[in-house]
Amino acid sequence: MRKPEPQPQPSGDNLVVSFTEPDGVGGITYGAEWSTTLLTDGWVPVADTGTPPQHTFSVPIGTNAQLYMRLTVASP
Repeated sequence: MRKPEPQPQPSGDNLVVSFTEPDGVGGITYGAEWSTTLLTDGWVPVADTGTPPQHTFSVPIGTNAQLYMRLTVASP
């Protein structure tokens, strides 16, 4: 059975997504981006503050009425 995709969740004053990379998977770069508009040019990179194999991406919610986060995955 496949694990569900990680979902951003409010945590305190931040929108946070956290996950552990799958065992046996190498050469993958995980990232995240946030936006308040969902427009193509409105996405801003989020720093990974986790310690591999754990990844944590967090964005302050601030006064944003809407805040979106998406994960990125890249292989060489």
